[in-house]
Amino acid sequence: MRGKIFGMILTVMFALSFYGCASTSSVNTAIAPSVPLDSFKTVSVNVQTKVEDSEKEAKTFKEILTSELRKNNKWDVLDGNPQCQLELSATITNLNKVGGASRIILGALAGRASVDVDVVVKDAKGKVISQFAVNGKSSGGTIFAGTTDQALEKAAAQIAAFMQNGK
Repeated sequence: MRGKIFGMILTVMFALSFYGCASTSSVNTAIAPSVPLDSFKTVSVNVQTKVEDSEKEAKTFKEILTSELRKNNKWDVLDGNPQCQLELSATITNLNKVGGASRIILGALAGRASVDVDVVVKDAKGKVISQFAVNGKSSGGTIFAGTTDQALEKAAAQIAAFMQNGK
């Protein structure tokens, strides 16, 4: 009898290790775009962080965000060019890291990685066109769940989608 109960417990625990939460993201608009953002062709991207020991993640986030903005030839990202039509400033305000080693060792117990980013979009004259905040979360709940990079990817995808759709 004990063997059957123990076997059932192991089976349930094994099954639960494959059950997980999907990665998510969200956008909260503080200032809706005053003009369609996709009508501009060039953008400068500036990423900062307010989170201690997250410079590496800020650099990775900038690379991911730049790639997302360039997808489908939507924008030319010209860093440091004063002739850009838009300036996108992204500030990481909160970051819960989950690395690959933590995921392998702790599995679902490592939790979900997440990032909160405040974004300000200005025109060439410095006028704020839009302001919003995004949140990206990795998948979770299993040993195969995502890491910090997945949370950064989700947040970057939300920023690019907002830039294209205005919502």
